[in-house]
Amino acid sequence: RNLIRIKAGPGSETDKRVDRVAVLAELDVDHEERLYPTPDAFPEVRTVIARSVLDTIVAHARTPGLPLVLHATGGMGKTVIMQGIAECLAAE
Repeated sequence: RNLIRIKAGPGSETDKRVDRVAVLAELDVDHEERLYPTPDAFPEVRTVIARSVLDTIVAHARTPGLPLVLHATGGMGKTVIMQGIAECLAAE
């Protein structure tokens, strides 16, 4: 909050940008990796149920235009679908 006050307030007319460097400095963090306790990881999925919708989603992902947004409640398989999309696109 202090960073925003400083950037928006008087005396900072020349540079009102809030960029990554400014945020890390305000948090007293030397590198953004220190913000996260562990690296990105997906849980292991032992049994994957093939979904016919995967081909449709991959086709939409290849279509230029708006970003593809996958929305569902927890436990519906969003991570598995995203891993499937990544595998399909990487195989090309």
